[in-house]
Amino acid sequence: MAKDYSDPRTVESELRVWGDVFDKLPQVDELYVPGGDPGHTDPAVLFPFLAQVAEVLHRSHPHAGVWVSAQGFNADQMRRFYALVAARPPWLTGIVVGPQSRDGLEVQRAHIPKQIPIRFYPDIAHSMHSQLPVPKWDVAYALTEGREVINPRPWRKPRSFAITPRT
Repeated sequence: MAKDYSDPRTVESELRVWGDVFDKLPQVDELYVPGGDPGHTDPAVLFPFLAQVAEVLHRSHPHAGVWVSAQGFNADQMRRFYALVAARPPWLTGIVVGPQSRDGLEVQRAHIPKQIPIRFYPDIAHSMHSQLPVPKWDVAYALTEGREVINPRPWRKPRSFAITPRT
């Protein structure tokens, strides 16, 4: 969410910050970067940056995948996004179709090479003004808490897991 990813100093600083975070995490399986929401970075700038992010990520997590979405892009940016995806950059694991995407899942699938996987990521993180708002929510509570309240949904039986420290 830096201001200008076309600025080499910004990129250098951001890569250092991202690298510090990656180094502190015991395991990263997948990195998902929402394309233009937030941040509003054009795909022509975003993709070269993500190529560098993937290099930094793979230093500490060599098998982690990198996924990106086209959230918040306008029509011209979507054309650039599709062209960049069609080039099949080696760092790109797949595409995420989520909230604030101009084109829905079916349209994106039609534009994206079949070899590149797509994940549907519905917006369940926001309580209102979203793809899946909380149904029949108490109006007073909704207006008090707003869109980004703690919102643990959906419900399912929890799974247990263990994190193994890196050696």
